[in-house]
Amino acid sequence: MKRTFEVTPWNIVTHDFKPEDKRLQESMTSLGNGYMGMRGFFEEDYSGDTLNGIYLGGVWYPDKTRVGWWKNGYPDYFGKVVNAVNFIKMHIKINGEAIDLAKDQFSDFELNLDMKKALLTRSFTVTKGDAKVAVEFVRFLSVAQPELSVQRVRVQNVGSNKVDLVIDSAIDGDVQNEDANYDERFWEVLSTEQGTDSGNVLAETTPNPFGTPRFTSGMEMRNVTDLTADKVAQPSEKEVVNEFTGVLAPNESAQLEKRVIIVTSRDYDTQAALTDAMHQLSDKVAGQSYDELLEAHEQVWADRWNKSDIVIDGDTEAQQGIRFNLFELFSTYYGEDSRLNIGLKASLVRSTVVLPTGIPRPLRCLSTWELPILR
Repeated sequence: MKRTFEVTPWNIVTHDFKPEDKRLQESMTSLGNGYMGMRGFFEEDYSGDTLNGIYLGGVWYPDKTRVGWWKNGYPDYFGKVVNAVNFIKMHIKINGEAIDLAKDQFSDFELNLDMKKALLTRSFTVTKGDAKVAVEFVRFLSVAQPELSVQRVRVQNVGSNKVDLVIDSAIDGDVQNEDANYDERFWEVLSTEQGTDSGNVLAETTPNPFGTPRFTSGMEMRNVTDLTADKVAQPSEKEVVNEFTGVLAPNESAQLEKRVIIVTSRDYDTQAALTDAMHQLSDKVAGQSYDELLEAHEQVWADRWNKSDIVIDGDTEAQQGIRFNLFELFSTYYGEDSRLNIGLKASLVRSTVVLPTGIPRPLRCLSTWELPILR
């Protein structure tokens, strides 16, 4: 059996980055809160093989069936949970060069999904020329405020020379599904708004010939940082970006928090109501600190585990396995929205539930880590 992660009671953790296993690592470190879910893909640039995926519960598209004339009885379309607008996107530049772990020299890699807190952390030390920095990413999808995604990145200069640091925080509406039957994109960007430390994108699923509903999504980000906000040109009509810069002396560090509110037309009758709710929720979150947001999220997960944890003495593999399955179940659906449900496996996307990993959900256990990702 191929083991990709270490055996620990509460964590899915590895200190070994293998590009050939990256998609599997992304799948196994997925996060979800019932309202939305995402694979554990990197926030920053990565030029190697990866499968970016963010999904919104109940938001789907009728993908026209692609079969030969000899296959009778197939439906006209299959309901596909479409890849959402990428709201976790970042670029990090050290002395003008973008961090890209597919190309860079790096060490001290750790990827850690804390199942007790539903918190994903990734860290590494990267060397670029005469610069050396330690980078840590933390992200969670709040269960206390389901429309909220929170990210934090910290960069510390661990070298002996000063470092020019640039962090771009973006929302990108130019996304696609790798498994689209006709290679089409499923989102049309309706509007964008870009400030110096905030921005938003509204997008609607493309028209379809089957008479099924179209969905609108709105994403608004606000960034909190000790870096300097610079006004920059909007990169495209489908993307907004905030740029933050600073100079780090040796041993000095900087951090950026990215809070994104995600709303959809499943909950609002008009685009105006959706936009108003997006702004109001963003204002609400802006009045809370990172620690307060994290504490509220952790408390809900603590209540869930207090009710449902299964303790297995003397077998750490089994303990990790049962908690992983419970974590996946709770992350997918916890019963708050009666319009959603639990799908048997991710390939059956017609269940219109958030299924971020692409591997069968409640039936999966650690002994199946060597299985290929189902797409």
